[in-house]
This record gives sequence, C-alpha cells and structure tokens, in this order.
Amino acid sequence: MSFDIHASYRLVSEAVRQTESVEAGMKRLLTVLCRRPQLSRLTTLKSYDFGFEAQRIESWLAGVLTLEPPQRRIKAYWFGLFNPVRNGNTGADIYVVGADKFNPDDESFEWACDPVYEPRHRYCGSRANEDLFLATKALPPESQATAAYVLQLGFSALAVRRALHTIPRRLLLSGASTRAVAVGFDSGDALLLEPIATAA
Repeated sequence: MSFDIHASYRLVSEAVRQTESVEAGMKRLLTVLCRRPQLSRLTTLKSYDFGFEAQRIESWLAGVLTLEPPQRRIKAYWFGLFNPVRNGNTGADIYVVGADKFNPDDESFEWACDPVYEPRHRYCGSRANEDLFLATKALPPESQATAAYVLQLGFSALAVRRALHTIPRRLLLSGASTRAVAVGFDSGDALLLEPIATAA
C-alpha cells in the first residue's frame, strides 16, 4: 500500500476540525484506517484510553507554562513531533517551543525553526505517542508510513487542541494578546490550530 500524503493530511485535518473530542477524533481516524486489510490490526487501538493520555499532555503543558512562562514577545507555539532514541531504542514524542515570529502563509513553517522559547521540560514523554509508534511498527513495512502519519499527527493535534481549551488563557498567553499554534513533524507536515486570543 503506497503512502498518499495528501489524502492522509486531509483525513487528519478534517478529523481535527470536525470532531469535538480527542476520543471522537481518534475513533474516526481508526475507523478509516482499519477499512484497509493491511491496517486491520489497528482495531486493538479502539479501546485505548486516548482521553486519559490527552489529559497527561494537558498536565505536562500546564506545568511547563507555569514553571517557565513564555516571554511576552512569543508569537507562536510549535508542538513538534519527532523520533527520539533513548537507551538505544527509537520511539516517538512531542515537545513545545515558541517563536518570536510567525507567518500564517508559510506552508513550510520555517518560522518554527529558530525558537526563542525553549523550556527545560519541553519534551513531554508522551506515552500515547510511544504506544502509537509501537503499534504502527508492528504493521507490514509498506503500511507503516500511512498509519504513523495519521495517528501521530492526529492524536497530537487533537490533544493539543484540547489542552488549549482547558488550560487558563493567562498561562497560554502570559501577557500577549494572541498566539498562533501549530502541531507537526519536525521534518514534514503540520497543522495550524485555532489561535489563542484574549477573551472578547
């Protein structure tokens, strides 16, 4: 099964825009993926507690912003997805940094490449990202890219979106009037989420 990056991106983008919860979004993504025989073993993830793991990401982010508030000049958050090597094993994780520049029309997200806000605890240690990585590595090699792309980007964007709706704006903005938010692969695609703004 070839990897159709454009179809995968549309699938994730629609799930993030059109579903109200992390659980509903992940159910939608898994339902679509599991229609393909090569990905049918991903059905075991339908019982995974994505809501609980999203709460863990929320708690991590709230803690980071409390301990190390971003400078007021930060214009955008970047939630990066990457594959760390720990104890000789490759895994998956998410981290947060902030940039003092932002261009909403930059599809390459180059503004995120030179962050000025790099908190000490920026790496989440996300159990869900790790579990999704292991689940996709168990698939046939030709199916791994599609599943990893959809599940990693999908869960991370849904979880960050939830965190932005529950963490107090005073922590998220730290004196700024608005901040953009993007979630994506360090070496690939990303999604722009709804910006954070002060209450009207």
